[in-house]
Amino acid sequence: MRTPTPLRNILSLALLASVSTACTSDDMGTSDTTASTTATTSTTETGSTGSTGSTGSTGSTGSTGSTGSTGSTGGSMPFGGEEDVAMGNALWTEIDGHIANWDAYPGKEGLVPGMSPHGAWQQLRINGVAANDPANPVEGYIVVKDNYLEMDEATLDSITVMKKIDGYNPDAADWFWAKYNPDGTLQETPDGVALAGAVGKCIGCHAGGGGGDYLYIND
Repeated sequence: MRTPTPLRNILSLALLASVSTACTSDDMGTSDTTASTTATTSTTETGSTGSTGSTGSTGSTGSTGSTGSTGSTGGSMPFGGEEDVAMGNALWTEIDGHIANWDAYPGKEGLVPGMSPHGAWQQLRINGVAANDPANPVEGYIVVKDNYLEMDEATLDSITVMKKIDGYNPDAADWFWAKYNPDGTLQETPDGVALAGAVGKCIGCHAGGGGGDYLYIND
């Protein structure tokens, strides 16, 4: 005959079962919380990782290569700019009346044979500064070359001028160059650039002048 289970024992067993169930539920809740936290962390980390991918957009800095366009500045002509044109126009005013009033370079009186890119015939005149010491070009020294198509002053075709300006272009003895039409307007290259300033062809040719002064007339 089975001994009846005391009521107290029954209650104890029931209480233990209840506590066990509660612990299990808490553990699952913790797992769920942990899982959700992990998921959130994972999502956050993944998102942040993805955002770092945006650093790939820094590749757009490659667009700074467009600064290569500054090469256009380097490639632009070193003469014929606004300042050069203004200086050229002022120089024309300075030499106005030179044919009638300026002296010929010593030993170059009258029309003398010339060559391209100047006239077939030329007249060389200098201002007062140059006349003081023609063989020693100093600040303000100006030499004017009137270019004629024929041995006839009526065939004046162009006028080329050199003026010494201290500090203007030390690499080429500080000469400012300009070429004019007979009416005083500046001549231009085929590309429309005014022939005024540090004109490359003038410098290249006159660099051969003896003594490094870029002048042939005193050689």
